[in-house]
Amino acid sequence: PMDSLEIEVFSHIRSVLTRELYPVLIMDIGASKTKLSIVEHGVVETFRLVNKGSQDMTLAIAHSLELSFDKAEMVKKDYGLVPNMEHPHVADTIKIHLADMFQEANATILAYEKRYNKNIGKIIFTGGGALTKGLLEYAKQSFSAELTIADPFSKVDAPVFLQGVLKTTGPEFSVALGLALKQMQ
Repeated sequence: PMDSLEIEVFSHIRSVLTRELYPVLIMDIGASKTKLSIVEHGVVETFRLVNKGSQDMTLAIAHSLELSFDKAEMVKKDYGLVPNMEHPHVADTIKIHLADMFQEANATILAYEKRYNKNIGKIIFTGGGALTKGLLEYAKQSFSAELTIADPFSKVDAPVFLQGVLKTTGPEFSVALGLALKQMQ
C-alpha cells in the first residue's frame, strides 16, 4: 500500500499535469514542507522533500513585524512579493525563504538534467504557497523553464460564476481534486 506522501504526489500528478511531452517539475509549496517532483510521461523520476514551507515565511514576518501568526499570515496573503508602503520588508522576508526553496529546486533540476540529459520544460507551482502574490514574476529570476500556477479545476466542469474562485484557490486543492479524479477513473 502507498503511504500518504505517495498518495499526495500521485494526486498532484493526476490533477495538475496535462499531456506534456517533456519532463515537468511540480513544486508543491506546503505549510511546513516543499515537495519537488520531476515527472515525465506521468512517472515520478525524481522526488525531493525540502523542510521549508510557507509557514516559515509567515513566522519570519511575524517575528520581524512583531505580529501574531494569524496577523502575519494576513499580511503575507495581502501583500506577498508585491512592494508596498505599509510593510516594505515583507517582500524581502518572503524572498529569503523562496530563494532557499528555489535553490533546492534548481539543484534537483540540475541533477536530473545531468543524469538523464533532458531539460525540464515546465515548472508547476502548487500548494498554498503557490498563491503568494507575485510568485511567478519572482520565480522568473531563478528558472529558465515555462512557469505556471496549478489549475487543477481546469479538468472538471464547474459553474461559470465559480471559475474565478476556483482558479485562485486551485493550488490548495490539487491533492483533493487528484483523489477525486482517481475515484472517477
